Amino acid sequence: MSRYAVWVVVLLLGANLLVGMVRPNTTAPSDEADGAAALSKPWLLERAMASDERSARAIEDISNEAGMSAYVKSATTINLTNARKAFTKGVESHTTDYIIGLVPISGYDASWDVHVLVHRTGWILAYYPKEWMTAYALNEKHQIVGGSTKLSLAIDAVGAKIAQSFSAKSYYNFAHPSATKMLVIYFKNSQDPRLRLPSSYTYYEKSLMLYAASYLYGFNIGSKEILYPSGFGYADISSDLTDGSLVQTYSSETTWGMIVILYS
Repeated sequence: MSRYAVWVVVLLLGANLLVGMVRPNTTAPSDEADGAAALSKPWLLERAMASDERSARAIEDISNEAGMSAYVKSATTINLTNARKAFTKGVESHTTDYIIGLVPISGYDASWDVHVLVHRTGWILAYYPKEWMTAYALNEKHQIVGGSTKLSLAIDAVGAKIAQSFSAKSYYNFAHPSATKMLVIYFKNSQDPRLRLPSSYTYYEKSLMLYAASYLYGFNIGSKEILYPSGFGYADISSDLTDGSLVQTYSSETTWGMIVILYS
Protein backbone atom coordinates (compact mmCIF):
# COMPACT_ATOMS: atom_id res chain seq x y z
CA MET A 1 0.00 0.00 0.00
CA SER A 2 1.37 3.37 -0.94
CA ARG A 3 2.25 5.79 1.82
CA TYR A 4 1.30 8.57 -0.59
CA ALA A 5 -2.18 7.39 -1.47
CA VAL A 6 -4.63 10.28 -1.39
CA TRP A 7 -7.42 10.02 1.17
CA VAL A 8 -10.64 11.97 1.30
CA VAL A 9 -12.28 14.04 4.01
CA VAL A 10 -16.04 14.23 3.67
CA LEU A 11 -17.80 17.07 5.47
CA LEU A 12 -21.43 16.85 6.54
CA LEU A 13 -22.85 20.24 5.62
CA GLY A 14 -26.58 20.69 5.22
CA ALA A 15 -28.07 17.78 3.33
CA ASN A 16 -24.99 16.74 1.42
CA LEU A 17 -21.59 15.15 1.89
CA LEU A 18 -19.05 17.61 0.53
CA VAL A 19 -15.59 16.41 -0.48
CA GLY A 20 -12.11 17.77 0.17
CA MET A 21 -8.77 16.12 -0.60
CA VAL A 22 -5.88 15.81 1.87
CA ARG A 23 -2.73 13.71 2.21
CA PRO A 24 -1.74 10.92 4.63
CA ASN A 25 -0.30 11.97 7.97
CA THR A 26 -2.74 14.86 7.96
CA THR A 27 -4.05 16.51 11.08
CA ALA A 28 -7.78 15.97 11.68
CA PRO A 29 -10.21 17.25 12.78
CA SER A 30 -9.72 20.27 10.63
CA ASP A 31 -10.43 23.81 11.75
CA GLU A 32 -13.44 25.84 10.66
CA ALA A 33 -11.65 27.01 7.52
CA ASP A 34 -11.66 23.41 6.29
CA GLY A 35 -15.41 23.17 6.84
CA ALA A 36 -16.08 20.77 9.71
CA ALA A 37 -19.85 20.73 10.18
CA ALA A 38 -21.26 22.60 13.15
CA LEU A 39 -23.51 20.75 15.59
CA SER A 40 -26.12 23.04 17.10
CA LYS A 41 -29.04 22.34 19.44
CA PRO A 42 -32.53 23.14 18.07
CA TRP A 43 -33.27 25.69 20.80
CA LEU A 44 -36.11 27.38 18.90
CA LEU A 45 -37.86 24.04 18.39
CA GLU A 46 -37.66 23.40 22.13
CA ARG A 47 -39.10 26.85 22.73
CA ALA A 48 -41.99 26.14 20.35
CA MET A 49 -42.65 22.83 22.11
CA ALA A 50 -42.75 24.54 25.50
CA SER A 51 -46.08 26.19 24.67
CA ASP A 52 -48.06 23.60 26.65
CA GLU A 53 -47.36 20.85 29.16
CA ARG A 54 -47.96 17.93 26.80
CA SER A 55 -45.66 19.33 24.11
CA ALA A 56 -43.00 20.13 26.70
CA ARG A 57 -43.05 16.53 27.94
CA ALA A 58 -42.77 15.26 24.36
CA ILE A 59 -39.65 17.29 23.52
CA GLU A 60 -38.13 16.36 26.88
CA ASP A 61 -38.68 12.68 26.08
CA ILE A 62 -37.01 13.16 22.69
CA SER A 63 -34.07 14.92 24.33
CA ASN A 64 -33.62 11.91 26.62
CA GLU A 65 -34.12 9.25 23.95
CA ALA A 66 -32.48 10.69 20.82
CA GLY A 67 -28.93 10.47 19.57
CA MET A 68 -27.92 11.85 16.17
CA SER A 69 -30.52 14.19 14.68
CA ALA A 70 -31.14 16.45 11.72
CA TYR A 71 -33.63 19.27 11.61
CA VAL A 72 -35.05 22.07 9.43
CA LYS A 73 -37.39 25.02 9.84
CA SER A 74 -39.95 25.72 7.14
CA ALA A 75 -40.61 29.32 6.16
CA THR A 76 -44.32 28.61 6.58
CA THR A 77 -46.53 26.66 8.95
CA ILE A 78 -47.03 22.95 8.22
CA ASN A 79 -50.34 21.22 7.53
CA LEU A 80 -50.12 18.22 9.86
CA THR A 81 -52.79 16.30 7.93
CA ASN A 82 -50.56 16.32 4.86
CA ALA A 83 -47.39 15.67 6.86
CA ARG A 84 -48.96 12.60 8.46
CA LYS A 85 -49.01 10.88 5.06
CA ALA A 86 -45.24 10.36 5.40
CA PHE A 87 -45.66 8.38 8.64
CA THR A 88 -46.51 5.09 6.98
CA LYS A 89 -44.67 3.05 9.63
CA GLY A 90 -46.73 4.34 12.53
CA VAL A 91 -47.75 7.44 14.47
CA GLU A 92 -46.82 7.54 18.15
CA SER A 93 -48.50 10.85 18.96
CA HIS A 94 -50.65 13.30 17.00
CA THR A 95 -51.91 16.49 18.61
CA THR A 96 -53.09 19.78 17.18
CA ASP A 97 -49.47 21.01 17.42
CA TYR A 98 -47.26 18.12 16.36
CA ILE A 99 -46.84 14.56 15.06
CA ILE A 100 -44.25 12.04 16.26
CA GLY A 101 -43.78 8.69 14.54
CA LEU A 102 -41.75 6.55 12.15
CA VAL A 103 -40.92 7.50 8.57
CA PRO A 104 -39.45 4.92 6.16
CA ILE A 105 -36.60 5.88 3.84
CA SER A 106 -36.28 4.80 0.25
CA GLY A 107 -33.85 1.93 -0.39
CA TYR A 108 -33.69 0.72 3.22
CA ASP A 109 -35.63 -1.92 5.14
CA ALA A 110 -37.77 -1.27 8.21
CA SER A 111 -34.85 -1.56 10.61
CA TRP A 112 -33.69 1.86 9.35
CA ASP A 113 -37.03 3.68 9.80
CA VAL A 114 -36.43 7.14 11.25
CA HIS A 115 -38.16 8.76 14.23
CA VAL A 116 -39.55 12.12 13.12
CA LEU A 117 -41.22 15.04 14.87
CA VAL A 118 -43.20 17.55 12.79
CA HIS A 119 -44.45 20.71 14.49
CA ARG A 120 -47.14 22.91 12.96
CA THR A 121 -44.96 26.02 13.33
CA GLY A 122 -42.63 24.61 10.65
CA TRP A 123 -40.11 22.44 12.48
CA ILE A 124 -39.12 18.94 11.32
CA LEU A 125 -36.73 16.90 13.46
CA ALA A 126 -35.46 13.45 12.41
CA TYR A 127 -33.47 11.30 14.81
CA TYR A 128 -32.13 7.88 15.70
CA PRO A 129 -31.98 6.48 19.29
CA LYS A 130 -29.12 7.56 21.55
CA GLU A 131 -27.87 3.96 21.65
CA TRP A 132 -27.05 4.20 17.93
CA MET A 133 -23.62 5.46 16.96
CA THR A 134 -23.48 8.38 14.54
CA ALA A 135 -22.16 6.21 11.69
CA TYR A 136 -25.60 4.57 11.45
CA ALA A 137 -26.98 7.87 10.15
CA LEU A 138 -24.70 7.87 7.09
CA ASN A 139 -26.35 7.10 3.76
CA GLU A 140 -23.87 4.53 2.55
CA LYS A 141 -25.83 3.79 -0.62
CA HIS A 142 -24.73 7.13 -2.08
CA GLN A 143 -21.15 7.26 -0.84
CA ILE A 144 -19.99 10.78 -1.75
CA VAL A 145 -22.17 11.39 -4.81
CA GLY A 146 -25.41 13.09 -3.75
CA GLY A 147 -24.52 11.90 -0.27
CA SER A 148 -27.53 12.74 1.85
CA THR A 149 -27.83 11.12 5.29
CA LYS A 150 -30.57 8.71 6.32
CA LEU A 151 -31.93 11.45 8.57
CA SER A 152 -32.09 14.01 5.77
CA LEU A 153 -33.85 11.44 3.58
CA ALA A 154 -36.58 11.18 6.23
CA ILE A 155 -36.96 14.96 6.28
CA ASP A 156 -37.19 14.97 2.50
CA ALA A 157 -39.91 12.29 2.69
CA VAL A 158 -41.98 14.60 4.90
CA GLY A 159 -41.18 17.54 2.64
CA ALA A 160 -42.58 15.65 -0.34
CA LYS A 161 -45.94 15.30 1.43
CA ILE A 162 -46.15 19.01 2.29
CA ALA A 163 -44.82 20.20 -1.09
CA GLN A 164 -41.64 21.72 0.34
CA SER A 165 -37.97 21.05 -0.24
CA PHE A 166 -35.12 21.72 2.19
CA SER A 167 -31.64 22.07 0.73
CA ALA A 168 -29.83 22.56 4.03
CA LYS A 169 -30.23 20.55 7.22
CA SER A 170 -28.76 21.27 10.63
CA TYR A 171 -27.34 18.48 12.82
CA TYR A 172 -27.13 17.83 16.55
CA ASN A 173 -26.35 14.81 18.70
CA PHE A 174 -28.52 14.69 21.83
CA ALA A 175 -26.33 11.92 23.27
CA HIS A 176 -23.27 14.19 23.07
CA PRO A 177 -24.60 17.67 23.84
CA SER A 178 -21.11 19.14 24.33
CA ALA A 179 -19.98 18.14 20.82
CA THR A 180 -19.98 21.21 18.56
CA LYS A 181 -18.40 19.84 15.37
CA MET A 182 -18.62 16.76 13.18
CA LEU A 183 -16.08 15.45 10.69
CA VAL A 184 -16.56 12.48 8.35
CA ILE A 185 -13.50 10.87 6.75
CA TYR A 186 -13.95 8.81 3.58
CA PHE A 187 -11.38 6.21 2.51
CA LYS A 188 -11.27 3.56 -0.21
CA ASN A 189 -9.47 0.31 -1.07
CA SER A 190 -5.79 0.22 -0.11
CA GLN A 191 -5.40 3.78 1.10
CA ASP A 192 -3.56 3.86 4.42
CA PRO A 193 -3.78 7.29 6.05
CA ARG A 194 -2.34 7.93 9.48
CA LEU A 195 -4.79 10.10 11.37
CA ARG A 196 -3.57 12.82 13.70
CA LEU A 197 -5.94 13.85 16.51
CA PRO A 198 -4.66 17.01 18.21
CA SER A 199 -4.95 17.07 22.00
CA SER A 200 -6.34 20.61 21.79
CA TYR A 201 -9.73 19.09 20.90
CA THR A 202 -12.12 17.11 23.10
CA TYR A 203 -13.49 13.97 21.39
CA TYR A 204 -16.93 12.56 22.19
CA GLU A 205 -17.45 9.82 19.59
CA LYS A 206 -15.55 8.10 16.81
CA SER A 207 -17.54 5.56 14.80
CA LEU A 208 -17.07 3.63 11.58
CA MET A 209 -19.08 2.46 8.60
CA LEU A 210 -17.26 0.00 6.30
CA TYR A 211 -18.26 -1.87 3.13
CA ALA A 212 -16.68 -4.58 1.00
CA ALA A 213 -17.97 -6.67 -1.90
CA SER A 214 -15.91 -9.75 -0.98
CA TYR A 215 -16.97 -12.59 1.30
CA LEU A 216 -14.77 -11.33 4.14
CA TYR A 217 -12.92 -8.11 4.77
CA GLY A 218 -11.05 -6.43 7.54
CA PHE A 219 -10.19 -3.09 9.00
CA ASN A 220 -7.18 -2.20 11.11
CA ILE A 221 -6.99 0.77 13.46
CA GLY A 222 -3.56 0.77 15.01
CA SER A 223 -3.21 -2.69 16.54
CA LYS A 224 -6.94 -3.55 16.52
CA GLU A 225 -8.40 -5.74 13.78
CA ILE A 226 -12.10 -5.71 12.92
CA LEU A 227 -13.51 -8.43 10.64
CA TYR A 228 -16.88 -8.43 8.85
CA PRO A 229 -18.66 -10.66 6.36
CA SER A 230 -19.41 -9.06 3.00
CA GLY A 231 -21.69 -6.04 2.94
CA PHE A 232 -21.86 -3.18 5.44
CA GLY A 233 -20.47 -3.16 8.95
CA TYR A 234 -20.44 -0.61 11.76
CA ALA A 235 -18.27 -0.18 14.85
CA ASP A 236 -17.71 2.19 17.74
CA ILE A 237 -14.00 2.97 17.57
CA SER A 238 -13.89 5.75 20.17
CA SER A 239 -11.26 3.99 22.29
CA ASP A 240 -9.32 2.55 19.33
CA LEU A 241 -8.80 5.57 17.09
CA THR A 242 -6.07 7.57 18.84
CA ASP A 243 -3.54 10.17 17.77
CA GLY A 244 -1.34 8.72 15.04
CA SER A 245 -3.55 5.68 14.35
CA LEU A 246 -2.84 3.98 11.03
CA VAL A 247 -6.08 3.26 9.14
CA GLN A 248 -5.88 0.18 6.88
CA THR A 249 -8.40 -1.95 5.00
CA TYR A 250 -7.88 -5.24 3.23
CA SER A 251 -10.13 -7.20 0.91
CA SER A 252 -9.96 -9.05 -2.39
CA GLU A 253 -12.51 -6.65 -3.85
CA THR A 254 -13.79 -3.09 -3.48
CA THR A 255 -13.55 -1.76 0.04
CA TRP A 256 -14.54 1.68 1.30
CA GLY A 257 -15.72 3.30 4.47
CA MET A 258 -16.34 6.43 6.52
CA ILE A 259 -15.15 7.44 9.98
CA VAL A 260 -17.25 9.95 11.95
CA ILE A 261 -15.64 12.11 14.63
CA LEU A 262 -17.66 14.27 17.03
CA TYR A 263 -15.58 16.84 18.88
CA SER A 264 -15.32 20.35 20.24
